[in-house]
Amino acid sequence: MQIQYQQTAYRTPNNATSNLQISTTCLNFPILLKYRSTAKKFRPFLLAGPTLSYFLQRQSNLLEIITNQVPATVFVRPMDNVGEFQLSATVGLGTEYSLNLKNSVGLEVRYSAGSGIREDNNQRVTSWQLMCSVFF
Repeated sequence: MQIQYQQTAYRTPNNATSNLQISTTCLNFPILLKYRSTAKKFRPFLLAGPTLSYFLQRQSNLLEIITNQVPATVFVRPMDNVGEFQLSATVGLGTEYSLNLKNSVGLEVRYSAGSGIREDNNQRVTSWQLMCSVFF
């Protein structure tokens, strides 16, 4: 079982005159099944499963730029439609290298794709993770 703490900030263009700006802090709970080789030294593996994210802090603003005025005007409107949960599908692969009978090191790459960051569920979110591990 893993619990991951994550802070994210990003901006998505809605059209030529506005941008959606989202800032979040969340806890991720990946529930992944892992298939691992039975080799002695190098043990490659595959993993897949759902990841549930719970947002501790979420803020969303719509930045509207009025360009037909001189100078251009920017309006910031708070958007309260950021959801409390997000469900993602996660897949990954990696390898573990055995240093001795009890200790090993690992390298892993994960890709997640999900929706639900906004309550209207039309915001798709994808991410890549690269992890190094030490097992003892």
